[in-house]
Amino acid sequence: MKLSQQAFLLCNDPEFWEWANERTFDTIDNADAARFWMLNLLGITSRGQIDGDPEVAEKFKKLVLNPF
Repeated sequence: MKLSQQAFLLCNDPEFWEWANERTFDTIDNADAARFWMLNLLGITSRGQIDGDPEVAEKFKKLVLNPF
C-alpha cells in the first residue's frame, strides 16, 4: 500500500483524530481537519506528495506513521 493511501486511511480514522488532537492546539474531529493538520505538519499541499518525495515520505514515517 502506498504511503499516500495510508495517510488517507489515517485521516478517516477517529482514533487517529484523537492521537493528532493531542499534538496540536487545533481541534481535530473529522477527516478534513486531520488532513489539514497532516499537510501542515509535513509542509505539503497534497497527500500524493508523500509518494513522490523521499524526504516527505521519511518525514511522514517519522512524525506520523511510526508514532501512531
